Amino acid sequence: MVKSEIGHTQDQRATVRSLGLHRIRQEVVLADSPAIRGMLHKVRHLVQFVEEAEPQAERPRTSTARRAASGIPSKEEENA
Repeated sequence: MVKSEIGHTQDQRATVRSLGLHRIRQEVVLADSPAIRGMLHKVRHLVQFVEEAEPQAERPRTSTARRAASGIPSKEEENA
């Protein structure tokens, strides 16, 4: 986000929040989809965006997935 949403319409403020932006100079990484591109187009005067050359590998979101990725056995596997 490069410019504040203060003084802009309510729907533009809501779009910025939906993109996960809360502060100026904050960065977020989002998956490329038509919906995201439409939101970026709507608030293009408030944000700056670039496409990454290669998508980053998705990180596990749950503790179980983290355990599996790190090779640590889950509680069910420990009890078996």
